[in-house]
Amino acid sequence: MYSASPNYAKNTVYVKATSNRILLLNESYELIMEHQRLYGKGKESMKWLPYIELMAKRPTALKYTAFYDELPDNWRKYLNSQDAEGKRKGLNSLSMMLKKHDMRTAADALAFSINNGVKDADSILASYRRLTAEVPHMHPLQIANTVIQMPTFRTDNDRYDDLFRKEANS
Repeated sequence: MYSASPNYAKNTVYVKATSNRILLLNESYELIMEHQRLYGKGKESMKWLPYIELMAKRPTALKYTAFYDELPDNWRKYLNSQDAEGKRKGLNSLSMMLKKHDMRTAADALAFSINNGVKDADSILASYRRLTAEVPHMHPLQIANTVIQMPTFRTDNDRYDDLFRKEANS
């Protein structure tokens, strides 16, 4: 059995099977999901990413899913410590991370956030972006000892005050 997407529940999907891949297509023959082909009876291939946003709508039922059992320990502990709204936001953040990276990266971002004392979903997402951003490392700027000495100027706002008084009186 192969998963498709919650958007296609109770809809007709087409299966294109190759020697090593299973492609699930919609009625317009557009690709919905792709799986590694499994050989043998009773095997399942489940891609959870399309279902995470659906689970976020009913986060209290999360612990009864196979997805919950597959989560890393730190994500399970984090989601258990949250109320329904916190779980919803956490699952949405997890979904955003998994769209571009794997679960290990999401677990690292959560660990980084918790080690820095923050536990809200937005901070976890910010930690994820900080860990995955391809920002080049900048070396400190080295300034030569021959810095030009600039003269100091004293600010005198009295001239501007006089100018405004003249304009106001005229």
